Amino acid sequence: MPMQEEQQIQASQPEIPRKINEIDEQRVVGDELGLPDAGGPFPVWFARYELRSLIGKGALGNVYRAWDPELGQEVAVKVIRGKVPLEPLTPDDEQRADTFQNELHAARLMRHPHILRALDSGVAARYPYIVTELVTPARTLRDLIKAGPVHDCAWLARIIYMCARGLAHVHRHGVVHRDIKPENILYDADDNVRIGDFGIACMLREGRESGEEDIPGSPCYISPEQWLQQELSHKSDLFSLGAIFYELLTGQKPFHGNDLKAMIRAILREQPMALSELQPGLPAGLQQVLDKCLAKQPGQRYNSCKELADALCLLFPEIADDKLDPVVEELDKSIRTLDFFADFTDAEVRTLAENVLYEEYQPAEDIIREGHINNSFYILTRGSVEVNKGQVVIDKLGVGKCFGEMGYLANIERTASILALEPDTAVIRINSLLVEQLPANVQLKFTKAFIRVLVARLQQTTSALTAYLDSD
Repeated sequence: MPMQEEQQIQASQPEIPRKINEIDEQRVVGDELGLPDAGGPFPVWFARYELRSLIGKGALGNVYRAWDPELGQEVAVKVIRGKVPLEPLTPDDEQRADTFQNELHAARLMRHPHILRALDSGVAARYPYIVTELVTPARTLRDLIKAGPVHDCAWLARIIYMCARGLAHVHRHGVVHRDIKPENILYDADDNVRIGDFGIACMLREGRESGEEDIPGSPCYISPEQWLQQELSHKSDLFSLGAIFYELLTGQKPFHGNDLKAMIRAILREQPMALSELQPGLPAGLQQVLDKCLAKQPGQRYNSCKELADALCLLFPEIADDKLDPVVEELDKSIRTLDFFADFTDAEVRTLAENVLYEEYQPAEDIIREGHINNSFYILTRGSVEVNKGQVVIDKLGVGKCFGEMGYLANIERTASILALEPDTAVIRINSLLVEQLPANVQLKFTKAFIRVLVARLQQTTSALTAYLDSD
């Protein structure tokens, strides 16, 4: 059918959403994605989602407000620019795929009130996409900066406090965001924060380093060690958050330059102008907080984003939330029901709930993959899993069961795979780094409980081996 005739048919039936999946190559014109721009036409079907409007455009692709008929709610759909090629991948294709997988993997592991939650992902019409919760109205801290300096210090401190708590959760998962900037921090009608866009996140636990030739991120918020291409830690994100805090308070960026080289030189060598010179009357303690966030050397900054959040609470006691995070609250309740934690006091359970990693998996998703190195120990808190060896099911585990003991102890290749069986199967994941950060009394209780599990596992293995030998 000629293109002009097809366009006439569409114009006469605007109420029927077009299906991007069915568009042929000749009709993909204008925007590289072949999807509608801000001017429409909308709605458009993409995969199972009805795209209703364009929310924004970024380096990786477009973000759309959409309707998910399966969930019965509006969502945000991020469609990655550039189709999945049919031919062998070029280096650019592989880098784009890696970036997308980083964002998906990081976002799906995170479940926290201040992290944008990932709901789905896939490829439609050869376009990769990721679906997240929809934040309405879609405001970012960039919108706040454009309005000028924020004079309500307590309100602004609460915004940064929520960012710090969200980043603390990210860092406990061994992830450095690497692109903390105003555009990637959203806040809703109730002024609750969500951190999104994990496209260039660095997965520390996978041993990834920051030696790329092209430095990712936004120039004026990049830490000195990132510009110097040194090994990154969570303190790089802390620097970026401090730069945003400074800009929100003063209306000016902490580091200036007429070009990129001058900007980098300022970040590496110069000190920001004192708050008292730009906004007289601000609480004196804010200068100390910013000085510590924006220190040139990572070792001179706060040890963690949690420390930053605690420092803000000392200055503004009213900013802290009155109740636990929903995730912590759920963990606090579930941990108390598990035999592994039977000897823990209420205070010790609370400490664990605030510090362990909590992850959810969908049916057939790998929690542990055979042949991969994984140094974590897991406790199943919801749902069930199956144990596979060479694609043969050898066991099934339910709530309260533990797995991963040997990998936790020896950091060796896994000898079996663990797959989730039920929707929203949930586990607590613990590694040695997290245990080292726990108070000494909690470490001791955990070690004793872990040894009991390990002894029981060895006894079970011995019994199975004895039965096998006797059968001969």
